[in-house]
Amino acid sequence: MASVHRDTRAVNDEIRRLKIERGQLSEDAAIVTFETKATKAKFLREIRVGDRLRCTDNKAVLGVFNGERVEIQEITRMRSGDTRTCSEA
Repeated sequence: MASVHRDTRAVNDEIRRLKIERGQLSEDAAIVTFETKATKAKFLREIRVGDRLRCTDNKAVLGVFNGERVEIQEITRMRSGDTRTCSEA
């Protein structure tokens, strides 16, 4: 489908748009700070209930392990200023 990250992002964005339009992802969204595994560069990403993510690190304290796929079941708002950082490959 896509051979470079730029193309993959465009395909994923279109799939998300269609899933939102069809009601497969919630209307409510949260903006989350992610960090690339290789360079530790931080970036923002919107997540919604129904989104699927792939874990790229072991976080035993959270009960997630490298390679696992998870689906967002609930979004809980935190106090203003609180952050959580997730990693992406």
